[in-house]
Amino acid sequence: MQTFQTETCLRHDLRFSPDGRRLMIGSGWPVLFDTHGTEPPVTLKPLGGRFAVHARFALGGSALVYAADGHVHDGHVHVWDFATGHERVRKHAGPNIRGLAVDPGGAVVYETHITPDAFSWRTEVRAFDVATGEPRGRFPAHEGAFAGPIVSADGRRLAGCGSWSACVWDLTAPDAPESAVVEVRAGKLGTHLDGIALSADGTWLATINHRGLTLWDVSGASASEVFRSGKHRRRVSAVACGPTRPVLATGDTAGQVFLWDHTGRVLNRYDWGLSEVYALCFAPDGLRCAVADGKGKIVVWDLDA
Repeated sequence: MQTFQTETCLRHDLRFSPDGRRLMIGSGWPVLFDTHGTEPPVTLKPLGGRFAVHARFALGGSALVYAADGHVHDGHVHVWDFATGHERVRKHAGPNIRGLAVDPGGAVVYETHITPDAFSWRTEVRAFDVATGEPRGRFPAHEGAFAGPIVSADGRRLAGCGSWSACVWDLTAPDAPESAVVEVRAGKLGTHLDGIALSADGTWLATINHRGLTLWDVSGASASEVFRSGKHRRRVSAVACGPTRPVLATGDTAGQVFLWDHTGRVLNRYDWGLSEVYALCFAPDGLRCAVADGKGKIVVWDLDA
């Protein structure tokens, strides 16, 4: 087990680099921690000192894709190459970007855009090539505002999280009709959705809210509930799915972390004296997991230990 400490921030965004060595935490100016312990932490400050909102690794971890801070958002998506210091800009991507996701190979970026639609919103997914900036397709717009997109480990599906529901897009079918988008409702009217995670093959979606954890089968035309659990004694605040096997991790406001299988069985429970869990993520090989709490403490552990 390893522990790291970073500054407290309002909400953590946590992810491993593609090679599994480094851990990136935070939004604005993300910090990189070397899990091998041979290099000091590095604060990533892109050219111009812009806040790197929605920051994601790309091109095998050698580049950072991000959108500028919302207060000065210019409608562009930036691709910053660590090695050369060069930054490419995808101009006029749009002022309503709600999130970025990168495919497992690091070559394609997916943007979620929201646009007004009468008395509601619609969300469209657009893809572009990281290296060239060329468009790689658009995916059907769906009613609602969905942020924080995530791509399944096999690169075939993308999910976005709204306030009350989540949506899953099939990335193999850019010309599919809107009816092909699978929507998952959080539950009873007024039940807020606090987070989502996609299984490795994109056929299962985990959702969390104050009622606990729910796992859904989203492999068909509509979602069906697989299991619902209230085993956390406090509100579930973070969730992540394993990239190589059917397991998922959850964390709660009491600092507890649970490891589950896809039948709803608890495989392990961890208590490291954390404050409220803010984020969870698995390493790309699925052998380690990391958790960050509200006081900036990070724990990395081996799942089989």
